[in-house]
Order: sequence, then C-alpha cells, then structure tokens
Amino acid sequence: MYLSSLGEREKQLFLELVRHTMLLDCEVSSSEVQALDSYIHECALPHHRPLGLPISQVIDELANSSYRVKITILLELWSLIYCDISTRDKEEVFMLDIANKWAISEAQVRRYKRWAKDFIDIITDGQRLINDN
Repeated sequence: MYLSSLGEREKQLFLELVRHTMLLDCEVSSSEVQALDSYIHECALPHHRPLGLPISQVIDELANSSYRVKITILLELWSLIYCDISTRDKEEVFMLDIANKWAISEAQVRRYKRWAKDFIDIITDGQRLINDN
C-alpha cells in the first residue's frame, strides 16, 4: 500500500524481508504468496528475483534508510504476518529484532502491529460482505 515511496534498492531489500518472513514458520500459505505477488506488483519489479543476501545484511542495509521507510516496511511486514492464521511466535520475535536494530520503540511496534491487524480484519470483513451477496 505504501511501497511506492521506497527507493529501488529499498524495494528489493523489502522483498527479501518478505520472503524471509514467509519462511519463518516453515509454511507458506496461499495468502502469503498472494501478498508477495501484490508487493512485487506494487514495487513495479515484475522480474524481481531474490538477491540471496544474508537477512542480517538486509536489515543492516535498511537501517540506513529514513524513519519513514522503516515504518513503511514494518507496517507492510506486520500485514503480511496477519494475512494468514499460522503461528506467529517466530515472526513476532523477528519483527521485534528488526525494530530493535532500527531503534524503533516497543510502543511504536505495538501500534504498527495493531494497525496491521485491524487493516487485515477490515479487508477480510469487506471480502465477506461482498461474497455473502
């Protein structure tokens, strides 16, 4: 939703984070695949291929981005995490680790997490309303 504001390299690194996040629980759901496809489209990178960088390098490189870029990435990753109903323990630990490395407070993390959950709930409700008719 907000990915167009990222630079080209930030978009590529974001997609690396998405792939890594998807694999944390050792299951990739169809909703996660759809989300990845949507992210690739929104980033305008239709031929994007994984960079193959260590995830620590991706996180460190993005640490040099603006605060706005970091928040954008966190909001989108929380949305990815909440798009399916799989176990989120590893994903939550991963997100807290990123926030810590990017000097984002736990209060802000809770706020972004709540926003993403509410956003996914609204989308799901809308889909139900449309499909119930």
